Amino acid sequence: MKRTILVVGMAALALTACSSKKNANEKNFTAAIQQQLEKSSADLCIPFTSSRDVPLNSWDMKQLQPFEAAGLISGTEVEINDPMALPNPYATTPAPKLKIERYTLTEAGKKFYHEMDVSNPVRIVYATQNHFKRGYLCYGKIAVDKVTKWTEPTQSDNSQTAQVSYLYKIDNLADWAKKPEIQQVEPTLRSMLEGVSKTELTQAVVLTNLGWEAVSSK
Repeated sequence: MKRTILVVGMAALALTACSSKKNANEKNFTAAIQQQLEKSSADLCIPFTSSRDVPLNSWDMKQLQPFEAAGLISGTEVEINDPMALPNPYATTPAPKLKIERYTLTEAGKKFYHEMDVSNPVRIVYATQNHFKRGYLCYGKIAVDKVTKWTEPTQSDNSQTAQVSYLYKIDNLADWAKKPEIQQVEPTLRSMLEGVSKTELTQAVVLTNLGWEAVSSK
């Protein structure tokens, strides 16, 4: 009976050691990177303006038409004063008008639209950074698909670090992002989708007392 208890105890100890969060293996690195992605907001987005006036039949209008076809924005033709016309106090005729297409977000589009704080590192009076909000259309969240390889952990500054390469996937991919017409006018979005389960990304990880953690890019 004592021998049986001893064998079981040693087996449990070996199992615990194999499953330690401090081991350099695919499972621990996957968990560390995924945790960092979730903590740092892994939204995939493209810059987008919530409302926009563009000249009829312009290049900008053609760029926005796929988003209108997808139901994210709605366009209305309106007339405005021509901003390029010089004021003339002696004019006897009305100021020239310019026909434009005025685009605004639909209710469906508002579900994907987010404004985020960004900073422009331009020196201005009494400040070194100009903070403002920028609009984005977000189409999914990046997540770890599979860890492919990693470097041998090295000792640096009293800690062990490693570089981990992994393939990514996109969770909660919006239907509109799958449309070829939108991918054609948004090459960055198209590139992200084409890279799913193909393109390797790299993440630095560090060993802590709680196990492996991804190094923040901040």
